[in-house]
Amino acid sequence: MQFLPLAATLLRPDKLLAWNLYDETGELLLRRGFMLSDPNQIASLIKRGVFVEAEDYKAWQQLNLTAAPPPAPPPPPVKALNTFTLRDAIAGKLLLLLRNAGQEPDFTAHTQELAHAIKVLVDGTPDVALAGIQIHEHSKYAVAHSVDVAILVEFLSRKLDWTDDQRCSTVCAALTMNLGMAEAQSIMALQRMAITEIQRKLITEHPQAGHALLQAAGVEDALWLQIALDHHEAPDGSGYPGAKTALNPETLLLRTADIYSALLIARPTRKALDSASAIKAVFVQEKQHQNEFGGLLLKELGLYPPGALVKLKNGDTAVVSRRACGSTPLMVHSFINSHGIPMLEPMWRETSRAEFALVGGLTHEDVKVPVDIEKIWAAQVRN
Repeated sequence: MQFLPLAATLLRPDKLLAWNLYDETGELLLRRGFMLSDPNQIASLIKRGVFVEAEDYKAWQQLNLTAAPPPAPPPPPVKALNTFTLRDAIAGKLLLLLRNAGQEPDFTAHTQELAHAIKVLVDGTPDVALAGIQIHEHSKYAVAHSVDVAILVEFLSRKLDWTDDQRCSTVCAALTMNLGMAEAQSIMALQRMAITEIQRKLITEHPQAGHALLQAAGVEDALWLQIALDHHEAPDGSGYPGAKTALNPETLLLRTADIYSALLIARPTRKALDSASAIKAVFVQEKQHQNEFGGLLLKELGLYPPGALVKLKNGDTAVVSRRACGSTPLMVHSFINSHGIPMLEPMWRETSRAEFALVGGLTHEDVKVPVDIEKIWAAQVRN
């Protein structure tokens, strides 16, 4: 096997290797397709010298003389796997906190710690944090839904001129808004029969029950308590429990996030909506209520946020892995091919190309094949 030294200029950050890399003794260092993202790693390789197989290099050189290579996909977030792990940790701690609210002497402080963890999650990898709302396990619906709403509140409120205290109070309210029916909510989310009259009464009364439990747990934050009490009120007076019409902005933002994330989950009386349909429904409804946050949701998430399932023109089923931003197009990964067969490895698709154009949204009921979170978002962690 003949080897050639590789020019240092061909080792570029965030580009997939076109060849296997060897050291001067012929020992394999890195395989073709690996993405170099660490400048220190590149500098180390340049210093020691790297080699490629002569035939591989000639074939690559000939290809690059006849046609420009397609652009390499942007790298997945390096800390994506940690994001999902952090989300699981938040949900687990929240579950215990809600179950033991009456016996927890530091309930306020512990909830604020979870709100800070939500902030860290959104700070680190916002696209991956948003993806969890679309594709994460929701068997513990009451907790998962509260985390979803808290993530959306944290993400959207950053676009507003709010203080850190306002944001923290609203995120805490999102985490605890369903304290008055936490256990029953998970049961109702999974049951196949329609909601019973007893359950309906529990739903109607849970904001007041939750408000009382928060006070009993030592919460003194007036804004937090008010949002938790009013999170099911509507600007037209059709909400509950007080049929209020004057709602503060924090409550309206939480209301918007709550409605949107709930529409993504199937109920005994209705099917789940795909993300685009859910966002459109929230936008139209809240515009009638003169609630500007439906427009903010649409503007910041788009119709197809990270984690949304979509159908491509070539027949593939894909998942959105990055929001469109400025001149950067929407990024998707196909994980089921046009014949309905799951792919061994998800394939990056450039939606600006005609054959990979996005033609519509899908729900998990439409697809039934789980999205491999690690393969989509955590490839760099494995490497």
